[in-house]
Amino acid sequence: MNNDRPAEYLVSLVRELCKLPQETEWVEFKVNDADPKEIGEQMSALENWFCACFHPRSTSASSRWW
Repeated sequence: MNNDRPAEYLVSLVRELCKLPQETEWVEFKVNDADPKEIGEQMSALENWFCACFHPRSTSASSRWW
């Protein structure tokens, strides 16, 4: 993943996400979960879900919430 965003932006984004009162469909709070393999699997699953939901030919019920 190429990240061209300045560090200040990322810090600001994390602070804003931390202000959320609860988890959402796109934010899941984790504590002391730093296993790179597990994080990679979760990121891959999220990417696959996103692509399936927003693909022009998708008929997934999840694609209609947007």
